[in-house]
Amino acid sequence: MLELESIRASGYSTDRSENETGLFCIGAPIFDERARVIASCSVSDTREAMITTELDRSAATIMSAAEEISRRMGYVPRRPGHHYGPSGAPAPPSSAIS
Repeated sequence: MLELESIRASGYSTDRSENETGLFCIGAPIFDERARVIASCSVSDTREAMITTELDRSAATIMSAAEEISRRMGYVPRRPGHHYGPSGAPAPPSSAIS
């Protein structure tokens, strides 16, 4: 249960080679116009660095992509410039993406 709370608060989830040995993933939810999760967006890599030393950049990139898809699905964040789901947790600012 603590892991789900952490995922909701951060806005993304990680797979630290738990599903498939040697594969690391980051995923973020895609919302519809009612702020319901209808899908997810994820990226996978064989480099563990994606979820360790590069985690901030990787998470910001995948959340930005999920936010754009969500907007196209009719989702409107509660505050401009912030990606909000039902938990109300903001994503890192878009300036965090390099």
